[in-house]
Amino acid sequence: MLAAVFATLLAACKTAPVAETFSVRPPFAGVDVPFQTIEFEAQNGDSICFPNGTCIVIPANALADSLGQTVKGQVQLKFREFKSVQEIFIAGIPLTWQTDSAMFNLESAGMYEMRAFQNNNALKLTAGTAINVRLASFDASEGFSSWQLNEETGAWAELNPSEAVVNTEKTVMLDKVKEKRSKIEFTPGKNYFVFNYGDLLDMFFDNDWQKVNDNQKNTAVRQKIEKYGVKWSHMNARTLIDYKKASYYAAELLWLMEDGKTMPDWVPEYLEEWDYKTGKTTTFGEFKQIRGNEYKFSVKKGGKSFSCSMSVVFPLKYLFKFSAEKWQNNFNKIDSMLTIETERANLMADAYRSMTVSEFGIYNYDRLMKTPNYFLVEADFGSSEKMPENSQIETVFFFPAGQQAYFAYPRRDWDKFYLPDSVKQGRIVAVLPTMQGAWFDIASFDQNKLNELKQTKKYSFKLTPTPNKITSYEQIMELLHAKAL
Repeated sequence: MLAAVFATLLAACKTAPVAETFSVRPPFAGVDVPFQTIEFEAQNGDSICFPNGTCIVIPANALADSLGQTVKGQVQLKFREFKSVQEIFIAGIPLTWQTDSAMFNLESAGMYEMRAFQNNNALKLTAGTAINVRLASFDASEGFSSWQLNEETGAWAELNPSEAVVNTEKTVMLDKVKEKRSKIEFTPGKNYFVFNYGDLLDMFFDNDWQKVNDNQKNTAVRQKIEKYGVKWSHMNARTLIDYKKASYYAAELLWLMEDGKTMPDWVPEYLEEWDYKTGKTTTFGEFKQIRGNEYKFSVKKGGKSFSCSMSVVFPLKYLFKFSAEKWQNNFNKIDSMLTIETERANLMADAYRSMTVSEFGIYNYDRLMKTPNYFLVEADFGSSEKMPENSQIETVFFFPAGQQAYFAYPRRDWDKFYLPDSVKQGRIVAVLPTMQGAWFDIASFDQNKLNELKQTKKYSFKLTPTPNKITSYEQIMELLHAKAL
């Protein structure tokens, strides 16, 4: 409700644009989101699925020429998805919903454009025929509806509410990767810990007492052990710990410090001390099992105390079954494989959204942009000394962090520019007449500056131009700082 109220206030502040001929026009000439072309026999129809899960079902005899005559033979379906707000911007497609007196900003959960041709002549759907499109979406949240773009006016028309169906295949795949990672025996670089260096030497020399004694201060041996990346202390931890149907002293095990803490230097040498005069035992450290192989270890001495969460990795003797280099190589191979599996899963949709369409065009899943925490300033974008000659800015675009949406501000609306009221990522960009881009990062403001702007309500933004003309998709994504957003 708050977002809708704010959207209403925002819309009321924006000037209704002057009517003009509309066309989808990429902001940087020559750079666009490409179509994929699929050929099939019109009389047979086709079912088309893409690697990310998007599927299109075209019935047989569904296509007609400009006169309404059903066509047969080979036809071309041209289809492109806009997988991010950056791609929507690159294509020059608006993300606003216009009423008679106001304009609302929209947030996208997925957009696509679909056309059909035969011999380079545009086709349409036969009367009473519809195409089903299941679109891969990377936003499984609620509140979205399907919309169609009126390509004569540039206005979006709302069609029906949209329900997201979670992609369980992706969830299962990522869960399997997580499970496989949890089973990796030894991951170099993790916060591993051993209670006593002497126990490391015992395992390194396979309990050969003479070698252990002779190499207590051997620098070369110490350096070999250090390559495993294990930290140690000086405690003789003789508490028995159960691990895989066997019992080991805590000092005979390799531990992982789960909470990232470091064992302090002041810890006692022994976790228990027996007073032969009184016959009493004083305990300085103890292990409390949390679950499975995870324990809470607590220690105290001389008024100081420390506790941490730690889990058993495996008995120390297994650490030295491979050299440190081989452990690293084994991990690299497994990590590389799991990284590929993760990347493959991340290409899949988080959810699917379906609609049935009766004509070709541009369709979107939208909702009113959620912008409850913004404040109004009177802005100027034409005062930067860094700008090249003949580079007057007519429109700026604001890409807020974490939202698949953008604000478009023509010059007439610069006195009604909205800024987030807390420090966060976000970028203002402009397209210069020279086909260069220009940008300003909202994150360059600290909270004090934002608080100041709330009072002054006026600011002159100095945008930084790109050094060269924008001629590629990659350059635009860099301009939009897509990874940070």
